Amino acid sequence: MKRYRKFMSHIMMLFLIVSSCNLSVAIEEQEVKAAKGDQIIDGVFVVNGTRLEDYIGEEEHVIVPDGITCITQGTFTGCQVKTITLPDSVVEIEASSFASCPLLEKVTFSNNVKKIGWMAFWNSEKLKEISFMEGVEEIGSSAFAETLWLEEQRKKDPFVVVNTMLVDGKTCKGDVEIPNTVTEIVGDAFSNNGDLISITIPDSVKKIGSAFDDCRHLKTVKMGNGVEEIDSQAFRFCTRMENIRLSNSLKVIPDLLLENCGKLEEITIPESAKEISLYAFRNCKKLKAITLPNSFEIPDPSLDEFRLGYSDNLTIYGYNVKNSEILQKIAKENGIPCKELALTTKAKTLKPKQSYRLKLNSGAKCTWKSSKPSVASVNYYGLVKAKKKGTTTITATIYGQKYTCKITVK
Repeated sequence: MKRYRKFMSHIMMLFLIVSSCNLSVAIEEQEVKAAKGDQIIDGVFVVNGTRLEDYIGEEEHVIVPDGITCITQGTFTGCQVKTITLPDSVVEIEASSFASCPLLEKVTFSNNVKKIGWMAFWNSEKLKEISFMEGVEEIGSSAFAETLWLEEQRKKDPFVVVNTMLVDGKTCKGDVEIPNTVTEIVGDAFSNNGDLISITIPDSVKKIGSAFDDCRHLKTVKMGNGVEEIDSQAFRFCTRMENIRLSNSLKVIPDLLLENCGKLEEITIPESAKEISLYAFRNCKKLKAITLPNSFEIPDPSLDEFRLGYSDNLTIYGYNVKNSEILQKIAKENGIPCKELALTTKAKTLKPKQSYRLKLNSGAKCTWKSSKPSVASVNYYGLVKAKKKGTTTITATIYGQKYTCKITVK
């Protein structure tokens, strides 16, 4: 009995020591928070100004106090909450704010919320209801990934769109055309989709996030001319990519845009783009031709790296190359040959119903037009179809330059 009492006294002493340590740690944490300007509201909400920095409570149903404007990164991550109601004052939900909450079922916020950060609700598997998203203007990558809400939206439509932002298309298959109501394709929207073969992006889309990373069966990308911005790594590891047409409104070719697109042989840089970021085409080992406008600029420090990851057979193509200072400089600094753009065929005779593919010597993407479509038409890809006897001129236009081919139908 004495031994038992002695044992229990030791246990109690240990408990008191641990409790004391925990209390000290809690006090120290509060002192640190106070030192950096944090205050604790209702004993559970750690607030800095109007930013909710942490939730230290254990309630299942949480109502965030009025006046909070931002739910900061990781505030509720891993919490055992079931429902959360945000006040009308909240305008931003930062990255991973509600990630990996295993019991979370419902989040309610007002139309005043403008921004939802990346992975904001990621892996909150039971989350099935998110109220009032009409005011959201910006959504980060994987914001709703691994939630019941996303699963239910996919059942309604393979294109999951929130306020013109396409947030998910991972159940899309084959040849896919993005709806012309979409203005942005959010990061991770199609990533790792192994069933995607081709994608057509309409002029309505202004921005593309890192949306098509690791789509290993994606072969063709037809991009509308409305796209002004693409995030880095957008088409990285699309290992079967063979054909991509970039937007004529694109300003910068971002880092790692087409990294490890091992089957890509040609890329045309739009005239709107003034810069190629470092490593944009890293490990594109079959890349043989880059077509560049004369207005293109490369910062001097990047010249030594401009060729990194390209094949040994790379050639630069452009117009008026002998008088183009920038094209000559790139060629000289990197030991890359530079050639003049031209049609591979200047004249061709066809019979009615015959077809013939015209192309520039670099394989560059351009616009095509027939002077007499009734004699022979030409499509988006330069495929000429003879219709009736006569002659017509097919014109290819790129960078404001025109290249012609005479088609005779006999």
